[in-house]
Amino acid sequence: MGVCFLHALPPHDASSTDSSSDPRITELLDSYGDVFKGPHGVVPDRPIRHEIILEDGAVPPHGCIYRMSEDELSVLQAQLDNLLEKGWIQPSSLPYGAPVLFVRKKNKDLRLCIDYRKLNAQTVRNAGPLPHIDDLLERLGGAKFFSKLDLKSGYHQLEIRQEDRYKIAFKTRYGHFEWLVMPFGLTNAPTFRAAMTTEFRHMLDLFVLIYLDDILVYSWSLDEHVEHLRTILKRLRQAKCKANRDKCEFARQELEYLGHYVTSQGIRPLADKIEALRVWPEPTNTTDVRSFMGLAGYYQRFITGYSRIAAPMTRLQSPKVPFIFDDDARRSFQALKTVMLMAPVLNIYDPTLPTRVTTDASGYGIGAVLEQYDGDDWHPVESFSHKVPPINSLDDARKKELLAFVMALKRWRHFLLGRRRFTWVTDNNPLTYYKTQDTVSSTIGRWMYFIDQFDFTPKHLPGLSNRAADALSQRPDLCAMTHHAFAFDEELQRHFIRGYEFDPDFATLYAQLSSDHPPASHYRIVDGYLLLHSRGKDLLCVPRDRRLRTRLLGEYHDSRLAGHFGVNCTIARLRQRFRWPDLITDVTWYCDSCEVFRRSKPRNRNPYGQLRPMPIPREPGLSIAMDVTGPFPRDRLGHDDILTVVDHLSRIFTDLLLPRPADIDAACSPFSVRKYRELLAQARANMQKAQVRMQQQANRRHVPCPIRAGDLVWVSAEEFALEQDVSCKLLPKWFGPWPVTSAPGDEPDGPSFVINIPPHLTVHPVFHASKLATYTPTKSDDFPGRRSQDPPSMDGHQEVDHVITDRKYGNKPRQYKVTFKACDPDDTQWISGTDLKASTPLIYTHNERQRLAQGPSRPAPPTRTVVPPSDR
Repeated sequence: MGVCFLHALPPHDASSTDSSSDPRITELLDSYGDVFKGPHGVVPDRPIRHEIILEDGAVPPHGCIYRMSEDELSVLQAQLDNLLEKGWIQPSSLPYGAPVLFVRKKNKDLRLCIDYRKLNAQTVRNAGPLPHIDDLLERLGGAKFFSKLDLKSGYHQLEIRQEDRYKIAFKTRYGHFEWLVMPFGLTNAPTFRAAMTTEFRHMLDLFVLIYLDDILVYSWSLDEHVEHLRTILKRLRQAKCKANRDKCEFARQELEYLGHYVTSQGIRPLADKIEALRVWPEPTNTTDVRSFMGLAGYYQRFITGYSRIAAPMTRLQSPKVPFIFDDDARRSFQALKTVMLMAPVLNIYDPTLPTRVTTDASGYGIGAVLEQYDGDDWHPVESFSHKVPPINSLDDARKKELLAFVMALKRWRHFLLGRRRFTWVTDNNPLTYYKTQDTVSSTIGRWMYFIDQFDFTPKHLPGLSNRAADALSQRPDLCAMTHHAFAFDEELQRHFIRGYEFDPDFATLYAQLSSDHPPASHYRIVDGYLLLHSRGKDLLCVPRDRRLRTRLLGEYHDSRLAGHFGVNCTIARLRQRFRWPDLITDVTWYCDSCEVFRRSKPRNRNPYGQLRPMPIPREPGLSIAMDVTGPFPRDRLGHDDILTVVDHLSRIFTDLLLPRPADIDAACSPFSVRKYRELLAQARANMQKAQVRMQQQANRRHVPCPIRAGDLVWVSAEEFALEQDVSCKLLPKWFGPWPVTSAPGDEPDGPSFVINIPPHLTVHPVFHASKLATYTPTKSDDFPGRRSQDPPSMDGHQEVDHVITDRKYGNKPRQYKVTFKACDPDDTQWISGTDLKASTPLIYTHNERQRLAQGPSRPAPPTRTVVPPSDR
């Protein structure tokens, strides 16, 4: 027999359902005040003690001591002192021990955690039976008053069997300890349930219900309820169990218990149990229809006449059909929601049936479904969807998927904690191996500490097969805030409308759709905006308004949430929302002219500068290389250096002692000369072949250099020494832009160039083309209204790039005319020497050294003009 939901009751006023202020209840609670004090010490005479049985051949793990910060060490010492004072731990001398770590609570406090994952994996689980929730709730028929009790630190009130204490030892910097009571983190729910059942066995099903740590007292009258509470509190006092008065509810006529509202008139489900389906918004495009129909189709085997009910909604899934959500589609949508909220689609939870929790996370939402297998098929019990919290919106997919599972466990804890092993289904395959990770963040560590209380098996299911949770995680209303990158104000709306009227691409179409009889089209006008329905979603058409496009490009590239992505990423983001003619051209030019992007991002292209081998000489002696080695210890003739001369063609080398002149002429026979010339010809041919192969291989990943003298270029930051011990990770990828002075050699395109770098940088000014990148200047009229690209100031100051000149008037401090890094080169300013020294001491020191070397500057004397006598 299942639970019968009589009807959905309206919420009652708290004053009409709460009798806890009755004088008899207050007097009773005050008389048992010792029951509500904090637990302390170990109660050794309980009939149930927790035991840990390991698998055959298993040995308790022993881990290392994790390193901790000073704050963590101080908290660790304080918590160890507290546990020792309460008598819950004692020193241990055995070699076993789990590592200790800290995780941050939501309020930023530190929570002590012990990593028992390896121990739990080796423990034989206690698969004790769970009572049927249906059977428990049936006992409440006719009851009018209810009280719910919560034990304070319930696990710590049960003793660990003495021969098992060494198995749960833990290591810290301040000692090796073992628990005397049950700690959190073990698979200990069955033991706790057995202990509670033993203590209240003679009261069960008479006026007490116990499901894990949830104690419910029910009565048919207030007088009877007072006596029942007295009996329960007396038993708690005898058993030396302590309750948490702040979390208890007394003498209520309506309260929440095991996922239901228990009232004097019947039992009704919680509103949030079906909230995800009940508040699903009406679809606004084909994508929304497909998302909802994916969820409905997953449950169609439980819905009678599904094809007939869903026919109008099914037609809207076709991309060839214009999206018109008429009355037929609206009735179909509401009918599908209604039938999915009715039995037998949503079943009552049965602890004896196989259970699985299916979760999924998208970029903006998470969803989960609790299902059970009745022998024929998997039936849903509950489902929910939730917007991703803002603090987790930038997390990776793995962390969001784990967050979905944690939220599902918290929501269905009363179903899943302590039951036999259930299955967790996820479409993120790496998460199925989460227990093998040794190093995790504090947030994931806190989640794992909570997850390890449950007994489950992770299972991977591809996303295409995970339709129910996938649909719940992608509800259209959850992505509303994520979809809109910024607000469309009235001024922006006027720009759009004015742009449509004069745009060569959309003017005619906009006028036709604005008429009284618009033609059938995939385009439509909503609030003045022209929308294109394409591939199941509406795209906003962007006219050719330079100021409007500049603002959109700035929001999707320059804003703090955009992050200055590259060309491909920016195009992909804009294509998700806009119909934009010439999108690739606009985005490419905008990104190329973004100094922040060019300064900070690496170049994903082949480097400049192709290999150019030196020409092969026709005869020996036409091209030679010389190098002087030394000085060496002087010989008796006064030689202390060696001049090495190598011929590029014959590869013959000669070592000459310096400063003594050398005579290298030697007589040769005609045969030797002819043989020597043949060898030189063969060597020259082989050298040409080798140069061709070498040039082809080297130029496969190099492109011709477009840089010429006079151009502005970026120089790789790797070529410069770090200033003021700044980490390379904190520096930009490129310095500059600086002008190209010339190209050494005969070729104007390099491959090396002389760069006019600031004089304070002690680097040779010649750089290979592979270390350079072209600079694309932008004009103010290219992107009107573009936001400033100057970097934010640091403590109210900008970083100086180089000094142009200086000046001094009388006794006033010397001033310097400077330019600033990452700012417009024409943006100059006069600053004092104190500010220059504080901002960039290297530039200040170099400029002062150069100024002092030139001597004091004196004004030039006036020039006298002599007039010839003939012109007087």
